Amino acid sequence: MRYETLPVSAAKEALRQQAATLAASLAATPERWAEFHAKLSEADLERPAELVLAAIALGWSSKWQ
Repeated sequence: MRYETLPVSAAKEALRQQAATLAASLAATPERWAEFHAKLSEADLERPAELVLAAIALGWSSKWQ
């Protein structure tokens, strides 16, 4: 987006998809990607670190359930 290879309108969903991938990877359960994607629906482009931390917490806690 910074270099205009993707439209700015795709930013929120791209961030959300990356967060879901991070959670699924940490949980070692890629088959749960859609579940994590749904749970991480509150992507805020002004505060991406919050979504990343939520993804880490979700993935880590899911791994140990």
